Amino acid sequence: MDREHAKAKEEEEEVDWGSLKPVDKKGRRLSQIEVMKMNLKKVETPGSDSEDEKSGKPGSRRQSVEMLETPVKKVSADKLEALEQQQRRSSMQQRRASLAEVIPDWPTLAKRKVIKEEPDKFSGDMEDIKTMEGTPSVLFVAEFCKPDAKIKWFKNKMEIFHGHKYHFESDHADYKLTINNIKVEDGGKYTCQCNDISTSAWLYVEAKEPEYYFTQKLPETYKVERKKTGMLECFVSDPRARVKWYKNDQPLEVSLFLHHLLNLATS
Repeated sequence: MDREHAKAKEEEEEVDWGSLKPVDKKGRRLSQIEVMKMNLKKVETPGSDSEDEKSGKPGSRRQSVEMLETPVKKVSADKLEALEQQQRRSSMQQRRASLAEVIPDWPTLAKRKVIKEEPDKFSGDMEDIKTMEGTPSVLFVAEFCKPDAKIKWFKNKMEIFHGHKYHFESDHADYKLTINNIKVEDGGKYTCQCNDISTSAWLYVEAKEPEYYFTQKLPETYKVERKKTGMLECFVSDPRARVKWYKNDQPLEVSLFLHHLLNLATS
């Protein structure tokens, strides 16, 4: 009795038909694709594309086919440019104004000005100088592209320095070298150099005719004791001077001069 009562109770319970899957006439369970097709048929309304095709009404072609069959109008390049300009104008009108456009005195950023620096150089070569020996001084001038530059002076590739013989000075972009008390050995090549840039000139010194004079003369009288050695001494201004000795206005040869010295020593 209990089994029959439980079976009857199960039959009376309602079945959840939504959870059941559809089956065909033969009782076979339908696939998901077949279920979707059935749902589409239920959704179709009278006047749809499928119904129109079945009924054979004009205009039963699908909208997508009509869009494909409609010819596309070709637009010229001028029309395209006009359209682009129109779009730009509309975008400019819609663009929000900047502060520089609203306020006339509003500061704006200017483009950076790039100043190209010219390479360092001398404006020209120094001029050669020709002078005579004994000239008080000569002046070399080198013109550089900028003032207050670090300048060095050289004589025959040897650096020279400021002092009594050489005097350096600058006047704006002019750099000057003064050489004092010119002698023959002062001749040579003088160079003004700044970093790796230089300019040079030559100093030519012509020797003058020598002027000889006694810087120390002989004494008017000279005394020496007998059998003692005596020595007369004088000095001239230039060692290149040719000196001759005389006795009683007669020139003394070297051998006679030595003989007289010996006689003085022995007499």
